[in-house]
Amino acid sequence: MFVARTHRERLGEIVTNSQVCGLLWSEEYNELVSALGSSSPDKNDLIVWNMKKFEFEALAKLRHHTARPLHIALSPDKTTIASAGADPGILFVEHVS
Repeated sequence: MFVARTHRERLGEIVTNSQVCGLLWSEEYNELVSALGSSSPDKNDLIVWNMKKFEFEALAKLRHHTARPLHIALSPDKTTIASAGADPGILFVEHVS
C-alpha cells in the first residue's frame, strides 16, 4: 500500500497487492516509478504513476520481468529507467512525454 502524507493529512493511497521492491521519483516529470514483485510471474511490474496532486494515476504498466525486480535506477539525463530483477534480464525504458 502506498500512502502519501503531509502535515498529518492523507493525500492518497493505492493497494498494490505485491511487494514494493523499489521506488524511483522523477522530479523532471513529476512521476513515481514503483517496482512491484510477486511470486506470480505475471505480477512483477514496473508502474509509472502520475504524481500531480498525489492522485496515483497509473500512466504505464511494464511487465517485462519474469521474477521480482530488485533494482531500479534513473539515467543521469533523467530520460531512461533501468531495472534489474531476479530473472536474467535488465530492462531499459525511455521516457515518452
